[in-house]
Amino acid sequence: MGSKLAHSMTSLDLTCRLPTPIALVGLGMSNRALEKLLLVSGFTPDSILHFDDKIADGVLNDPELLKERGVKTLIVSPGYPLAKEWIVSLRAEGVLVTSELAVAGSLLEDEKLIGITGSLGKSTTTSLVGVGLEAAGKRVFVGGNLGFPLADYVLQVNQGTRARAEWVVLELSSFQLENLGALHFDCSLFTYFCSNHLERYSGLEEYYQTKASLLPRTKQRSFGNAQSRELVQYFKSYSLDQIQWSDLKSQKLFTDNDWSKKSLVGTHNQENLSLVASLLNELGVWNDSVKNALLAYKGLPHRMELLATKGPFFINDSKATAMESVRSAVQSVLDEKRFQEGGGKLWVLLGGRDKKLPWNELSSLGGLAQSLGEARLGFMFFGECRATVASASGLKGLQADSLRKALELLRSQTQSQDWVLLSPGGTSLDEFINFEDRGRMFAQWVKDIWK
Repeated sequence: MGSKLAHSMTSLDLTCRLPTPIALVGLGMSNRALEKLLLVSGFTPDSILHFDDKIADGVLNDPELLKERGVKTLIVSPGYPLAKEWIVSLRAEGVLVTSELAVAGSLLEDEKLIGITGSLGKSTTTSLVGVGLEAAGKRVFVGGNLGFPLADYVLQVNQGTRARAEWVVLELSSFQLENLGALHFDCSLFTYFCSNHLERYSGLEEYYQTKASLLPRTKQRSFGNAQSRELVQYFKSYSLDQIQWSDLKSQKLFTDNDWSKKSLVGTHNQENLSLVASLLNELGVWNDSVKNALLAYKGLPHRMELLATKGPFFINDSKATAMESVRSAVQSVLDEKRFQEGGGKLWVLLGGRDKKLPWNELSSLGGLAQSLGEARLGFMFFGECRATVASASGLKGLQADSLRKALELLRSQTQSQDWVLLSPGGTSLDEFINFEDRGRMFAQWVKDIWK
């Protein structure tokens, strides 16, 4: 086992290309996975330093200590902006700055790569590509920002615990795209562009530019969602020969009868399905088995996840931390036949921690509330930014200082035909570790409170 991996590493001269000491900056899932790979590939434990300024004990948490230790390589977690002054300073001094994806990606052999990015729909679209390729009989690894580190895949292949994939499908956040090294992709997909992560970028132009950096890293064809006006508008300044647009109005890979069979909720998921179908058709693997597998796919946890099959209905959309995600989620429920025929009310849970997004864009939901009537659409603001959301959006509703208290308050407000949608807009970090933690607790509290 060890000799096989060591041979692979030696042939790629990884130990020569990553001068030591190495500092793992940020101790999240991806860097933890990469550390295992580095240790098995020949690096010694004392050659790897751990840095995380969010952890007080047991690791380095002052950038000056990295200089004192003479660090030669920084492997930076996506959560750390490369524009941080101390990272810029170390890079200027000749320190190599790289990432888990760049390092693990350099160890791939003959796998074909698909990169997927966008402001919305990345995770669902990435998963759908994997489902489609597997239905076509292909060996696939699906990971990246989706939560499965590429380093884990490389380690498992070299240890012989999994077969080498024919296709590696990676969800790529804008943060990951900042630091991909020499990684390139055979094909790429762009799902949807809208405001996001303005707490990290100077404005929409820089954010979109970072997303668009996937295009020159694509060796063959890129696919874009023609329903995303911002995406189409932004790419007008680029050469469009490389992009094939997926348009629901003209696509012929799904019929109206097919759409009636899909398991995923909402028109936005029709766009995701159509985009994936365009890619798979281009790759020459489109057939009825692939189509049926895509239509049967029920989606990922915390992304428009229906928690109850009888009322009150609860939807866990904890992943939604962008205004367009919230609007899309609300419209998806309003379009549901069960909601329309049930006569109940939709309660939308908004809040969490603010990341400087344009909450005023949710004002359109106020118009929906007026047209539907107060008995059909209501709002509950919770968490750290509850007052900010209510004020900036102009929406009327109840307020609670935590998610659980919001649910407890709603318990006395809801009827059996009602729907409760957690599509918060804000991040989870005021109360929770991450959006998954928030979604799990939401599901648990629903069971506790409505038992």
